Amino acid sequence: MSLGTAIARTAVILAAVAVLIGIGIIIGGLYFWNQLQMPLVRQTEYACLRVGVSPSNPCGRTPGPCDGC
Repeated sequence: MSLGTAIARTAVILAAVAVLIGIGIIIGGLYFWNQLQMPLVRQTEYACLRVGVSPSNPCGRTPGPCDGC
């Protein structure tokens, strides 16, 4: 076996290992994304104020620690 053949064979093996590692990372990432995914919900409150309600309106504030309505 010549040196060129050995280098080519090594390059093909390293490329195959890199592809397998990449596929494993993608599959693992998708698995953990599905396991740990938080539901995406629209934010309707921010800093104890409801979106679309005037700050001067006390009923626009959320009850609880912000002492709203």
